[in-house]
Amino acid sequence: AAALLDAAQAGLPPLAHRGTALPGLVGITLPGILAQSVVTARLVNFAREHPGIELELDYSDTVRELISSGFDLAIRMGKLEDSALKMRKLNEFARIVIASPAYMEARKQPATPDDLADLDWIGLSQVQLRPKFVHPSENSVRLKPDPAHTVNNALALLQMVGSGAGIGILPDCITGIDIESGRIQQLLSDWRLEPIGVYALWPPNAPKAGLALRLV
Repeated sequence: AAALLDAAQAGLPPLAHRGTALPGLVGITLPGILAQSVVTARLVNFAREHPGIELELDYSDTVRELISSGFDLAIRMGKLEDSALKMRKLNEFARIVIASPAYMEARKQPATPDDLADLDWIGLSQVQLRPKFVHPSENSVRLKPDPAHTVNNALALLQMVGSGAGIGILPDCITGIDIESGRIQQLLSDWRLEPIGVYALWPPNAPKAGLALRLV
């Protein structure tokens, strides 16, 4: 049961056929945000348990074209574009609004999403900043803030928030350590944002017994 839980938290299903030799190269493109997540450790474990596998991992917040770039598998987060690729949902992460205590010290603690409207938002260039907030006993609220700053990397956004540049939205899979240390804090913890999905995509002609599909 513990192994199943670990795999689910990693965004990957349990790895089957332990110890089976599956020689070959597996090229995988992943969002840069997952570089510091447990997903990387799970991929390493898969290679260790299947002697002969060579992993080629491309971490980038720029979406790579799967087939023309020569990848066997893509791990992507967020809303997917329509395509002929095969797809399987692996997991999803909650998204939260974060700020540094230093940034919020001179500002009123927000009680509703509307209280966030005039704060300094930091946006991700790949994601439209139109968050919808849901509360069990309140009407949902959608904000359309104009970002004060924009970056193209989620980890850079985390660093900017931690340095007091403003507030932002990130998956909770990368914010835990900074929240526990007190470097950042979650705002509006009783409101929820739509979670972000994690998906595996592969070419439609990929062999069913191929290395990449053993991961998903």
